[in-house]
Amino acid sequence: MTSSSAAQRHEGDGHRRARSVPSSIASRIERTLTAIPEWVLVGAGCFVYALMILLVLNAGFLEYNADGYTRILRGWRWAQSPGWEVGVWLPLQTWVFGTGLWVYDSLAITPRVIDALLTVWALLNLYRIGREISGRLAGTIGLLLGAVFPWVVWFGVSGMAEALFLATVSAGVLGLVRWTLRRRDCDLLLAAIGLLLSTMVRYEGWFYAAVFAMLVLAMGWRRGQLRPTTLAFAALPMTFPALWMAEHWRVGGDPLGFAYETEAIKESLDAANASAGLLRRLTIYPEETFRLAPVLIALCLLATLFVMVWRVSWWPLIALIAGQGALLVIVSAGFSNLGPGAERYLISNVVLLFPVLGAAVALLPAGVVRLGALLIVIVAGGLVTRTSLNPPTWYPDEDARQVAEIARDSLDTADDSRDPVPVLLPPVPSENFNAGHALLILSDHPEDWFVTDDPALFGRLVAGTTPPFWILDTAVDVQAPTAASTETLGRFLIGYPPPYASLQLERDMLKPGESVSLEASGFATGEGISGWFTSPTDDVVGIDGPIVADAAGRTTIEVVVPPDAVSGLWAMTLTGLESGSMGIVNFTVLSD
Repeated sequence: MTSSSAAQRHEGDGHRRARSVPSSIASRIERTLTAIPEWVLVGAGCFVYALMILLVLNAGFLEYNADGYTRILRGWRWAQSPGWEVGVWLPLQTWVFGTGLWVYDSLAITPRVIDALLTVWALLNLYRIGREISGRLAGTIGLLLGAVFPWVVWFGVSGMAEALFLATVSAGVLGLVRWTLRRRDCDLLLAAIGLLLSTMVRYEGWFYAAVFAMLVLAMGWRRGQLRPTTLAFAALPMTFPALWMAEHWRVGGDPLGFAYETEAIKESLDAANASAGLLRRLTIYPEETFRLAPVLIALCLLATLFVMVWRVSWWPLIALIAGQGALLVIVSAGFSNLGPGAERYLISNVVLLFPVLGAAVALLPAGVVRLGALLIVIVAGGLVTRTSLNPPTWYPDEDARQVAEIARDSLDTADDSRDPVPVLLPPVPSENFNAGHALLILSDHPEDWFVTDDPALFGRLVAGTTPPFWILDTAVDVQAPTAASTETLGRFLIGYPPPYASLQLERDMLKPGESVSLEASGFATGEGISGWFTSPTDDVVGIDGPIVADAAGRTTIEVVVPPDAVSGLWAMTLTGLESGSMGIVNFTVLSD
């Protein structure tokens, strides 16, 4: 053998050895995944998710937007008075939160724990979907990507509906995959129940249910298996949408009343929604979703094309995800769908493609190609992890957070007989109005607030009730009420009323011109006292004096109702001229 041929053989051996290194690494990874007990893999994925939660909370994340706090408050109100309500909001999350608050009454903790547990359920479903379609590698990739994906992590510690929706819809998808591969009725029933529950959480579930019904009927007809149970399970997820539309028809005369109401709300938030062209309406959801994580979503789309070319036996999974997305976009284009949150409507489609991405990696040739694909997926996972660790902290803003903290401490120690705290905020659709939701939840005293955007009503509440303090958003152009002291936190002004005096009337049903005895206490020794009536129309009538407190800060006087007093609810107010102590008592003037 010549020296040149020996050199060529040596060079070729070197290339083969170079190729064998990544091949052995990829094989070693797969062998390791096979050797590790399944509960360890799943536990590791859940640990990653738990770690992400701790880091996100430590970064100051409280809520994704005001929608989450609104949903928590709906659950709290339902817990106070359970019932069936027909409106824009679908009911299942309200029932779940309300039931949880029965068990542990904390608006700041209970909803987060519930959504975190629901997210764990969804992650387990992602793993099982991947394992069913391709094995442990696909399941592990799906689980880990879900555990670090920002819109899974953030929604998993918020009040948003996505955690419950992803848990239920992924359970339905798991059932469909199993039924596709095994043809067992129990799997089809699991799919039907999961998707039925999803239709009660978000309207996106309706489109999953419709595509699911078409898929099951088409597959059953093609294989000659359209049995009564198959037909029943295919139709089951559509029963709630049918009930919901029937109820809207009964209550409001329009089965799509919820859709038109939502359209009106979105148009009020952004006038451009009403004039957007059809092309914009068709592209808004895919465009906004793709911007969230372009690298990872692009990989998921490429993986989807790859497995379809491969002609996998579990193609109904792809058909369900793609069909639901297309149907959602087309139908929503008929309404005003450009409002806030457009990026959220296709998030479930992206997350359900994570196991598909894992399956595509597993289908690639072993060796350099598969190892390279794994590295690309790891890089994409790292990019979304970095996004997760920089969560949105704009809602509630820092001003609202500080006010809520002060309010919580004050309400924890305030007298139980106190009146609700009046809060004046800018009117809807101003974003500042949503600070009211944060005050109710972060203070953990939702029953102790009266939030309004009506300056006149705010003024009457401050003057006619006895709250421990009041709060004014200074963005509202209104004169601040009288207060013993005030505190400014950012855009908020907190006012603390003067000390309260106690007033007691001899009777509270009076006629115009009638005299009545009034006992008062809680004033400074010997101080002068001013007094006035407030009519039902907010007119003020002075009380003739002089009025002076005795050595114990008490006084008893005879007051005369104005002879021309109109019938209705009146108020009588006494204020100490030195101490500032104020007392208010209500009475009713009867018609002659």
